[in-house]
Amino acid sequence: MVQNKQVLQIAGLDEGDSITQKYTLLKEVGKGAFGSVFKALDKTKGTLNEDAFVAIKKLFYDRKYEQREVPTLLEIRNHGLCDNIIRLKERYLKQVEEVNPKKNMLKETKEYLYIVTDYLPFTICDINVSPAIYLSKVQQNQKAVANARFLCLESIRQTMYGVFKGLRDLHSIGITHRDIKLSNILIDNDRYPVSRVKICDLGSSKKLISNPNDEST
Repeated sequence: MVQNKQVLQIAGLDEGDSITQKYTLLKEVGKGAFGSVFKALDKTKGTLNEDAFVAIKKLFYDRKYEQREVPTLLEIRNHGLCDNIIRLKERYLKQVEEVNPKKNMLKETKEYLYIVTDYLPFTICDINVSPAIYLSKVQQNQKAVANARFLCLESIRQTMYGVFKGLRDLHSIGITHRDIKLSNILIDNDRYPVSRVKICDLGSSKKLISNPNDEST
């Protein structure tokens, strides 16, 4: 699969970069105040492989400030707690020369961090809880409607069970997420069955400490 040059440009990457040697960037799937997220294909795996698609998160990396996300993801992975928390696969660091308009257009070196993790196509925001999606035109009897409502509730139960398991695992190693919201819960399906649920975006997470006099948590 050929690299999308427009997506590469948005991601600030070149075809010769080490990350693009392994991954084909497909599209931008998210953008926030601290970075962008791209869907990519692992070239070493077939497209039918469940793990073939990954998410690549681009972040500005400033060495003056603590970068919490990668150490947190490494600790989670080392404890084997990635069933319901996003798994760190790899990370890459890239230095680029950029013109700074605030400094008389002088060039300066900036660093960007690229974090490669699991990819799931939906968030809780996308989940469909309308019974109509489970009903055909000929299935409008009372029993079919009741079953459709059950499947809607079951999809919610499956999702929340995964969320609570993920939070339990985080708290078991003393980590608090601090930014739990609908868009930070990834799911593999927008309706029943929801078989994979993962908490993502641990950029605001923090290690809990036992010192009661420390108010920074």
